[in-house]
Amino acid sequence: MSKAIIALIITGIMVISYKTVSEDPLLSMAVGLNNNQQSTRAFNDLLQSMQDMARLANQYPAASAESYRSLLHTLASALVHALEDDPERPEFKRSVTTTMKWLGDNPDAIYHSATVRGDRNYQIRGNMAGAKYLSLSAHDGKHDGSIEEKLSAVITSDDITIDDDGRFSFFIGPGNNSQKNYLKLSKNTSSLIVRHYFEEKKPVAADLYRHVPLVITPLDDPGPAPAPTDSSIAASIDRANNYFRGHLEIFLKPGGKTTPAFVSTQPNQFVQPVKPGTLALGNTDAAYAQAPFVLTDKQALVISGRMPEVRMANVVLWNAYLQTFDYRHRQVSLNREQMVFEEGGRFTIIVAHQNPGHPNWLDTEGRNFGFIYWRFLLPTSDIEKLETRLVDFEELKQALKKDRGSSSVAAG
Repeated sequence: MSKAIIALIITGIMVISYKTVSEDPLLSMAVGLNNNQQSTRAFNDLLQSMQDMARLANQYPAASAESYRSLLHTLASALVHALEDDPERPEFKRSVTTTMKWLGDNPDAIYHSATVRGDRNYQIRGNMAGAKYLSLSAHDGKHDGSIEEKLSAVITSDDITIDDDGRFSFFIGPGNNSQKNYLKLSKNTSSLIVRHYFEEKKPVAADLYRHVPLVITPLDDPGPAPAPTDSSIAASIDRANNYFRGHLEIFLKPGGKTTPAFVSTQPNQFVQPVKPGTLALGNTDAAYAQAPFVLTDKQALVISGRMPEVRMANVVLWNAYLQTFDYRHRQVSLNREQMVFEEGGRFTIIVAHQNPGHPNWLDTEGRNFGFIYWRFLLPTSDIEKLETRLVDFEELKQALKKDRGSSSVAAG
């Protein structure tokens, strides 16, 4: 055998050995080989995105120190939901928490999400856990962490069999949608969102120990996941990066966005509540109404309306980055169980910096600007447009005090 052939064989063995060692984290560490080129690039890209998004947030019309909190909450969500994303072996994770708020969280709901494949079959088992309603929505998109492109399918607690203890089981996949307890996925389905809606005296999302059982199982066992490599870890970081950038750019980037029909751009005024249609992250069973509030320290906003026939309803205050105010320690949201109603289902809600002496007070935390967001789930009667009026806070407080005094005299 010639020396050239021997050298070629030795070179081939060395190349194969290097490739084998470089792709195995333990072997590469054992021989002192640097095998993090791809993951280093991906990690640096994520760091660059953090800087890019920080600059973008500082150009946002509502730019403030709070933008950094919003960015970090979104980053936390990206690390939880995208970094270890595996549609072959999905698991439901809490979408938002008291310390991971983003894209309009809800004090009266517990959300879970999971990544799936539209060409796979899965069984979903869980429990209503006292919820008024459950909705599972399937969303189309890519499996690279990018934000969902559209809502493609929905199944609700009205469509599935639930036993007396609140337990349920149903299937999702590419099969026949006419089957009971089955949801047909599109070939482009990439993720699921499950919403459990509650109406309780205290916001259910504030209970850090409230457990909502929910499990997803592939019908065809994919086996264990392969061990991480430089390329797989790089792909994981890229997914987190795409998630992070995408979920921030949808409201930080100027222009190119269509304002949903339920969103008012006029301070302290609502438009008619409407359902969101196929808006990617909306619930098709809910009618929404959103308006910005702008108040001086001496003003209050009075909201009046009549509650329609619905399965569940609530109103909540958000900051400029669509994060709820502190519902753990303040009354910044109200559901029907918490509201005090007048005759005929009418209500009055007061948004103010201090409590004027009214049970339906929403605490602004001293903020002069924010958003008011209404949800009306499964309305079966017309929803009246919400009426608003700005008033002097001290005058309102005195008027409420006088009304309470008159009521006490009459009652006595």
